[in-house]
Amino acid sequence: MHKMAHSVESHVTPPRIGLRLGLTLAASLGALSCGALDEFEQTIIDETTIPFTQPAQAPFTPTFAGGGFSSVNVSSLQEFQNNGVSAGDVDAIYVKSVTLDLSTGSNNPAIDQLDNFIVSVELFVEAPGLNRQVIATKTMMPETASTTLEITPGDMLPGVNLKPYATAPSMSFGAQMMLKDPRGVNAQLKTTIVLVVDLNLLGV
Repeated sequence: MHKMAHSVESHVTPPRIGLRLGLTLAASLGALSCGALDEFEQTIIDETTIPFTQPAQAPFTPTFAGGGFSSVNVSSLQEFQNNGVSAGDVDAIYVKSVTLDLSTGSNNPAIDQLDNFIVSVELFVEAPGLNRQVIATKTMMPETASTTLEITPGDMLPGVNLKPYATAPSMSFGAQMMLKDPRGVNAQLKTTIVLVVDLNLLGV
């Protein structure tokens, strides 16, 4: 009986520890990659005034007074801080959308129309040591108070890759407009930029 028991034990297949470990590791990595953050959105908003005294014959470069477009340090932006990332963690940043919202305070839809004030607009980004780059445009304004701009296509992304600007000491957004004449009243223009931030999960 002893020999028979020994014979049965000798044919039991040893546990396949390597295979089990490999499957467990693969499952863990799969779960990590599914739950890992690989991109997020960052919204930047600023406002400017379109004065009725501004001549319409020359391009108008507005001053954005809210500070949201001036000297942008991406690492200090709220969504970067919320996600615990810095500019060095970024593969690419591109523009998802740009929205203009106009108001004169009149509460009159016939007055608060973009085509009463603006003929065309270019939105650009710039940074020290880099050329100014147009990121969105609009050449025909609607008879509404709000509109979205047309995003300038990038080489391989939906829009221009802003990473070189974001990794500079600071970057700024600005605009150049051709205005309608006559306008008669001042208008407040809010510009909302939504960026998509693509992260480098591998750290290379």
